[in-house]
Amino acid sequence: MTPTGSVKRIVKHLKDQGLDALVAASPETTYYLVGARLLMQRLIPARESFVIVTGDGACTLITAASDVDHARRDSTATTVIGYGNAEDPSEVLCRVMAEIGLAVAKIGIESTYMPIADLWMLKRKLPGATLVTGDDVIRLARMTKSPDEVKRLRRAEYLTELAIQAAFAMTHAGDSERQMQLVVTLNLTRQGAEAVDFVLLQAAENSTKFHLPSGDYKCKAGDVIHLDTGASFDCYRSDMSRNIGITHLTPKQIDTYARLWDVQRDIIECMKPGLTVRELCGKYLGLMEKVSLVPPSSYLGHGIGLSSHEYPEMTVDSDAVLVPGMVLTIEPTVFIQGDARYDIEDTVVVTETGGQMLAGGLNARQIWII
Repeated sequence: MTPTGSVKRIVKHLKDQGLDALVAASPETTYYLVGARLLMQRLIPARESFVIVTGDGACTLITAASDVDHARRDSTATTVIGYGNAEDPSEVLCRVMAEIGLAVAKIGIESTYMPIADLWMLKRKLPGATLVTGDDVIRLARMTKSPDEVKRLRRAEYLTELAIQAAFAMTHAGDSERQMQLVVTLNLTRQGAEAVDFVLLQAAENSTKFHLPSGDYKCKAGDVIHLDTGASFDCYRSDMSRNIGITHLTPKQIDTYARLWDVQRDIIECMKPGLTVRELCGKYLGLMEKVSLVPPSSYLGHGIGLSSHEYPEMTVDSDAVLVPGMVLTIEPTVFIQGDARYDIEDTVVVTETGGQMLAGGLNARQIWII
């Protein structure tokens, strides 16, 4: 079987780092490599699945017996091996690795996901192998998206934006934060989300506290609502933040939002290939200072794809370089004590000519007042 584009990217980074093979263990990387969403892997932690990628692009998928039929039908794996309920999946992994010639190889492990007990098993059963972290291989491969991945991410963002618009068209003064949160969740599901990852919704000064759970506070005229939400559509994640005003806002509130909106759009204009994340965050801080807004930190956003947060995290500490195909969230934010958190987040793909928003067409410079 010819290696997929995802596998080819992994193989390239394996060679760059002098590795003979990679062992992936997370549901996201499994899907990335062989296109299979395995129920047991996601539902029961002990029912582990592994994908072994070798330097020639061959992929061996090891999974629970109850997922084998699905994996053989739908995955792109070169070989699919099942194990029974009474078997230890890590022992099966060791046996298969020895059988395919990796007993004395240099192997990258998805160490941010694989349990430490599995690593101990590998070291005992394969004492001649050199085990190192393979997380950078995965991060770098998944950092740039294929046209199909960008298409899926664009759809996820578009449907999330529709869900937000529909939810707040149904919102009124007097509704509680929890009521509004449930309406957003319902509308994401109606738009086809297979899972709602999070709905962070707070009103007025409640929103100036990070990730405060939605409560019984009833919104009133003059409140600014902060919403940050994400969901999974066809395995790919969305992440979008919006502010909404209730009934009427002061000129200062309206102006604060407009200035933040300008900063976000100016940053997106700056997103040219070759620019480092450090430089982009520096531009962000400069733009915020120019419009007299004080961000809580240099944090500007993050990569996104099969996971809500992917490499790179966007701060002045990151030397990651923007390249075509990177998909990043851009989230300028400011906390105004006594008022609200103003926060606008959209997802952007880096192209040869600059940043291109995947959605956001329903979000205007004038804050939406309902």
